[in-house]
Amino acid sequence: KLSGEFNALRARQHLEQITSVGPRPVGSEENEVLTVGYLLEQIESIRATIAEGPHQLTVDVQRPTGTFSIDFLGGFTSFYDHVTNVAVRLEPKGGAEHLMLANCHFDTVANSPGASDDAVSCAVMLEVLHSLASQSTPLRHGVIFLFNGAEENVLQASHGFITQHPWAEQVRAFINLEAAGVGGKEVVFQTGPENPWLVQAYVHAAKHPFASVVGQEVFQSGVIPSDTDFRIYRDFGNIPGIDLAFIENGFIYHTKYDTANRILTDSIQRAGDNILAVLKHLLMS
Repeated sequence: KLSGEFNALRARQHLEQITSVGPRPVGSEENEVLTVGYLLEQIESIRATIAEGPHQLTVDVQRPTGTFSIDFLGGFTSFYDHVTNVAVRLEPKGGAEHLMLANCHFDTVANSPGASDDAVSCAVMLEVLHSLASQSTPLRHGVIFLFNGAEENVLQASHGFITQHPWAEQVRAFINLEAAGVGGKEVVFQTGPENPWLVQAYVHAAKHPFASVVGQEVFQSGVIPSDTDFRIYRDFGNIPGIDLAFIENGFIYHTKYDTANRILTDSIQRAGDNILAVLKHLLMS
């Protein structure tokens, strides 16, 4: 692949490395030490290769503590203590006033290696970061790649980022990469609030666009007992966004069978092509 294009084979290697440690529940060594270490190593190697180019890359490991109320599953108050975020800021040298946010999570439920939920998204984001950072034309705006380490215990790390991180106030829109199944096409299943320009950008720029209005209706009706970081950025950050998820083979989701070998390289390529193209479109406009 030419530099600047999305390399699914390299993303697949990230997927296999991240899932090789097994389940990554919040607070475990696998989540807080091994996976964080791997992400930082990969980010550092990207930073080293782009030193001469037009971009600068800043990494911040945030460990926020906080509390919030959420009306999910009947409603409760969530308290979190030193959860982990690995935030990577890519921008033209000299800085950027406006930032996009791309979000994934690397933690898992206790019984699953979480290949689709959500290691594949982290793998795609690492490779999209590599592609954008390597391009010779400088971006007009900046982007934060947030690898968050506490989503499964109900959306805590994203709350810590959007309410406490100093970069958060510059974020104008976000893309969230999630899973409610394993593989297939990634579907835009939530967008908004309002801000049709974001959906128009997706439709215009994505190489293989695929969206479902029914998905949004069903998901926001509360019929499905699940939620994503989309909700946190929308409700606590008041930021418009796009929620993308793999939804095929939902019966494997959150089980020990959510393994890397079930995710086709073609699915990774498709998701990567889409996310790279949409981010590039938004960051150059």
